[in-house]
Amino acid sequence: MNVSEYLPKQFQIPSVFLCNPCSLNNKMDEYRSVVLDNAFDVCAISESWFMPDRDIDYYSIKGYNLFSKPRSPHTGGGVALYVKESLHASLLSNIDTPDDLEILWIKVHPRRLPRAVSTLIFTLFTFLTEPWKST
Repeated sequence: MNVSEYLPKQFQIPSVFLCNPCSLNNKMDEYRSVVLDNAFDVCAISESWFMPDRDIDYYSIKGYNLFSKPRSPHTGGGVALYVKESLHASLLSNIDTPDDLEILWIKVHPRRLPRAVSTLIFTLFTFLTEPWKST
């Protein structure tokens, strides 16, 4: 269902793409093409596997701001959000979160939303552990 169909034409609800690639390290060119070809507004990645020692430019996508929380010091995991530069996004870092979550909170200010909605908040998380399993 496309929510934008039910809003007046002057409003623009951002498009969101969610992906779990189980590592973008060997898929970055393909992922970059998918994002740019579809012109998504917000792209959320769980299991990004970004490597802290790799140059961040390797993960960049032209026209997008990257917000990332790689898993450290272990391999795997990590979350990332790409947000179109025109959406004026900023990281919300003053939110308390449990230590067993990899989580990003992003505040986005699209230019054309209904008056009652001035800001959108996106969050993406993954568990560091499996809390549903008893120990």
